[in-house]
Amino acid sequence: MVIFHFIGAFSGTIGKRACNAGADDPTVTKVLYAITAILNFVTIVSGIFVTIVGHKNLGLWIESFSNKEFLDPKDQEEFKAKKHKETQRSFLYPLSTLLTLSTEVVLCIWMIFSMPPPAIYIVNSIMLGFKGILTLFTFLIDPTAQQALKHTYKKLRGTHTGEELELKDI
Repeated sequence: MVIFHFIGAFSGTIGKRACNAGADDPTVTKVLYAITAILNFVTIVSGIFVTIVGHKNLGLWIESFSNKEFLDPKDQEEFKAKKHKETQRSFLYPLSTLLTLSTEVVLCIWMIFSMPPPAIYIVNSIMLGFKGILTLFTFLIDPTAQQALKHTYKKLRGTHTGEELELKDI
């Protein structure tokens, strides 16, 4: 928003029908759409990158940790299965970015060159609201978040024993 302010993003008052950035000069408005599209695209790419690299590195960590800490092959497999499940669920956060920001990128790029059809506005509006819903859903199914909420709840209720989290809780 600071960048938008200094290039005159909030100076547009002629024919204003919504509360969004825009300038009286169409070139400045197109620059704003370009900056928004670039930032959103970088966010999408970084989310995909984090997902791929994170899966790879956490997979290696799970494998080496289970081999080092557990002697029984059954315990190793149980630990690996649990951690792989947690890993997959935790990476829904960056992947939700791909779903929700892609329509905004398309809309911003389209607005640089011409007026998009009304249908793209509808899809973008739905995705704007969907961001919060998808994040809430991801948060609720994330086992790590569930463990943190249970731990916090026990602390607030006073039923927490004061013990540190055990290895199985990691």
